[in-house]
Amino acid sequence: MRARALGGNERVSCAGARSMLRPYDSWKGDGHGDTKTAEFAPIPMTPRLRNTLAKLKERSYRTADDDYVFTRDELGRPASSKDLRTAFRDAQKASDLKAIPMYNARHSFGTGLARDGVDVRTIQALMRHKRLDTTEIYMAYTPQPDLAERIGRALDPASA
Repeated sequence: MRARALGGNERVSCAGARSMLRPYDSWKGDGHGDTKTAEFAPIPMTPRLRNTLAKLKERSYRTADDDYVFTRDELGRPASSKDLRTAFRDAQKASDLKAIPMYNARHSFGTGLARDGVDVRTIQALMRHKRLDTTEIYMAYTPQPDLAERIGRALDPASA
């Protein structure tokens, strides 16, 4: 199955057997376009996403690999960026969450990876950043519970 990525900028192929998402082209607005980075690395699916897609495969319609997960109508045409943003806003309101731009979810993804100790090169590949310094902004969110101890060892090696 295919799905528009969060923000509606890329289409992705969902390779269920390998549990990977593979972006394969990009969309600007509601038409084909270019993204900042042309190279796409496969992105591992979370167990929750894999299970949700498996449930969708059980339905009796739109289950082929070329079918879209998010559609705008009964003809199976892909949902537009506007459709996805509207659904995002509706979900925010229904959940009583503070309104934020949909694109912030991308930043939450990078920040969450850094917080969980994922190395900077992996985050760079998953976020498809060409330049490492673009990714390094997320590393400020990496917790360092042992930082005081490490500073102490660096400043007073005899105490170690």
